[in-house]
Formats: sequence, structure tokens, C-alpha cells
Amino acid sequence: MKYFTKEYAESLQYTGLVDKYEAIENDLRDSDIEDLYKKMEGEFIEEERRAYDTPPVEIYGIFGDLELALKDVLIGDVDKKGYEYDLRNPESLEEWNKYKEESFKRDMEEFENRGPFDEEEARELFKINYNMALEAKYHFPDWVYESVDNRLIALYYLPRDVYDKLKKISDENEEFVRKVDRLADENLYSQAIPDHMHDLLLLHDANLIKLEEREGDIFLYIRSECYLHTKDPIILKFVGGEYLEKEEMNLEVDSRGYSSTSFSYQETHNKGDHFEFHFLLNTFVDGGVKDIYLTIKARDLVEG
Repeated sequence: MKYFTKEYAESLQYTGLVDKYEAIENDLRDSDIEDLYKKMEGEFIEEERRAYDTPPVEIYGIFGDLELALKDVLIGDVDKKGYEYDLRNPESLEEWNKYKEESFKRDMEEFENRGPFDEEEARELFKINYNMALEAKYHFPDWVYESVDNRLIALYYLPRDVYDKLKKISDENEEFVRKVDRLADENLYSQAIPDHMHDLLLLHDANLIKLEEREGDIFLYIRSECYLHTKDPIILKFVGGEYLEKEEMNLEVDSRGYSSTSFSYQETHNKGDHFEFHFLLNTFVDGGVKDIYLTIKARDLVEG
């Protein structure tokens, strides 16, 4: 990897750290935090009330269907309880339009027949979200959770000194990410890469379930939302493939047919007589998630 390295991925995790958070004075009593809780609870209830009393909109109608690709949308059947199942791509624009009309009709009927807004239910939901936020300790570096009352963090407040430190860390990482993105735009995307490779390399968040070497080629077996037209894994064939780097990864497949290894970023480099395909993946090994590299040298990339 030349651009989207492990360092890049780590920096990306520490951008936008204080988004949605407010700075507050450092010395707060328990009564002050209780007042903040009541304030945030009241705001949440009013937001829920507004959302409850807002009529549904035909979401897809906002954007229109002028550039719609049927492979990019899903339709489904509805059971007696109103839940959708058997999600699939529509076979025609007519089928898609029919699905939209029926979905919007159901949404309007549900809205028009709704009961009164349940304020206590909203209050309970806020409490659930708050308690979950108390337990979630992954957004910030460890030192934040060690030094700040977690009740404040769960209410989206930070002491001013901590807020300022995190803002500085976030700004530095955002600058690094922008620099890498700019270099990638200038150098990586200006190469002559065949269109068929671009189409096959839409792999962000795709799941890698198997690696195989056969008759001088390398095969990657992949499950991805980009390939909803098939329930079988997509197979990528690296013609004349050779591993340049392959770090340890967990490809044990669960009952749903997925492994604990997914794609994060990829780079393709045209070397003249061959291509280099660089992948950054995340995998669950040794009791934790880690970033790993997979690099393959090949003459071509085709669907296997």
C-alpha cells in the first residue's frame, strides 16, 4: 500500500472526534449533570414528537429515477405483520415503480391511523440510548474515558480542556487524511486501469471468505452487497497471480457464509507488463480486530 495504509486507516478513526459534542466547564456537581440529563431528555422527546407527526415522503421520488440502475435498489415482499422479506433487485422499471407506490401507500395508511404520541416511550428510549452510551468506550482514546465522567460523554459533553485536546488531535489527523487523499487523486487515479478491473474492485466492506491458488492463478471468493444478483460468492481471478504480501487473516466461515475478514481499501498500480493489486483488510485474529495487507501481482483480473 502506498496511500491507503494502516496509518491512514488509524488516522481516519481519529477524525471528527468532537463532532456532535459540546465543550463545558470542568468542575460540575452531580446536580449539574442531572440537569444536563433532563435538558437532553427533553430535547430528545421533542425531536421524537416532531418525527412522529411528520408525514412520510416518497424518498426515492426526491432523487428521481433518471439515472436509476435496477441493480442499485432493492424490493421485497411484505408479510402480514408488515415486515419485508425476500429482498431482491427489481427486474424492470415497472416493477420498481409498483413497489414504490405500494410502499408509500402503506406508509401513509400507517401514518394516518397512528395513535397519540407516547412521551413515556420516548423517555424510555432516551434512557436506553443513554445507558448504551455509558457502556460504549470505543470512540475516544482510552485516556479520555479514564479522565472524564462517562455520564458527560454519554450526554455529548466534554470538559473544555479535553475538548480542545481532542480537537487538536482530530484536526491533525484530518490534515493527514486530506494530504493522502490529494496524493491519491493526483497519482493513483490517473493511471491507465482497464474499466473491467474498476467494476470488479468495488470491494469496500465486502467480505473475503476464501483464498485459493490453482494452475498459476489466484482466486478470491467474495461476498458483497455490490453483487446482490447472486447468492453465491463472486470469484475474482488474478491471472498469473503471485502473492507479494499476505498477512495472517481469519477466513473461518460462519453459518451464514461469512468470515471475519473484510475489505477496507484497495489500490491498483499499473506496472506496464503487469498490475499490482494492494488491499487493506480488517480481520478478527488473536481476540481483536486488526488491519492487514494483501498484495497480489497479476497480468489481469477477471471474474472467475
